[in-house]
Amino acid sequence: MTTPASPPSNLTFVKRLVIIVIFVNLLFITLAGVTLQQQRLQYETAAEIATRNICEVLNQNISGIIKETDLGLLSVKDEYEQQQAGIGISSEKLNAFISRQKDRLPQLDSLRVTDSKGFIKYGTGVQANANVSLLDRDFFKQLHDNPQADLIISKPLLGHFSHKWLITLARRLNSADGSFAGAVYG
Repeated sequence: MTTPASPPSNLTFVKRLVIIVIFVNLLFITLAGVTLQQQRLQYETAAEIATRNICEVLNQNISGIIKETDLGLLSVKDEYEQQQAGIGISSEKLNAFISRQKDRLPQLDSLRVTDSKGFIKYGTGVQANANVSLLDRDFFKQLHDNPQADLIISKPLLGHFSHKWLITLARRLNSADGSFAGAVYG
């Protein structure tokens, strides 16, 4: 003889209910974890793209500044060498020319010319009888020692006049015979 099925007890019902609640909670926790992981990956990707874009903009900006500055240096170099090949350097004309070039290059702190011994002779912010030499600067030594030197970009250095940290861009100046005549730098 079989016994009739007894109705589920309260204990069995509570066990089933607890198992269902735990299962539903695990399901929601898993879904929340997956969603958070996906959002994290999206934010990381967005941050990586934004960083790349900022780096590209900075690269283009710095490259543009270097190109503009180099054009200014080349203009001063041409003017210096042209005056030197003619009747000689006119301090007044060369300083006026350098000042106009500097006004067109607001990113520069100064634009100056040295003689072959490194003494600053012409340019913006040059103090009369200052007797400051760049002979100790690596960029000046490179220009002096290498007749084929192109644009030189210095390591960060402390300015003689401004006492600010600077990065200097410089070009070699040549005499009519090709010997070292000094440097133009900004």
